[in-house]
Amino acid sequence: MSTDVTTPQPNDMTPVASPSWPMSRIVLLIVLAICLALLAFDQLSGRLPQKRAYEKLNANLLNDAPTEGQKPIGQNIVLLSPSGVHRLLGREPDSVESNAGKAAELMFDPEAAAEKKPAGGALEKPALVESYRFRGVLHSYTLRVSYLKGAVVRAPEKEQDSLILSGVKPVTE
Repeated sequence: MSTDVTTPQPNDMTPVASPSWPMSRIVLLIVLAICLALLAFDQLSGRLPQKRAYEKLNANLLNDAPTEGQKPIGQNIVLLSPSGVHRLLGREPDSVESNAGKAAELMFDPEAAAEKKPAGGALEKPALVESYRFRGVLHSYTLRVSYLKGAVVRAPEKEQDSLILSGVKPVTE
């Protein structure tokens, strides 16, 4: 008599669940997702608002920029006062530097100095520099706005020197 004993064949076995991802890979993906979220927030809360503010001011600053072959003789300076800049940006500056030496240092651009061009559009040392800070998670984005002493404003009660927009410089810290 023969007994029919069936032995399990390899094809008859129930499928074994494939091993899940190792814990190190899961942790790595979580860290990567957090970093990407921080970068996205940094872009949306810091860099993009700074870029928009720079474009607004630069559009007002460079309305009459000289064409190629012309020497700039001040036609790129638009009569925009600090209060006009505050209205345009919709906010007050985070810091104001009225010391002419420190203001010139804040607006100094080594690349423009090497090419003997004015930094940020300014043709001479600024009388005032306002700093607008846009905070991100990883970086702080600053927009520096310089002003020159401008024309005399004749108001009914008194005459006063006005400040006019002369340069814009974005900085990442």
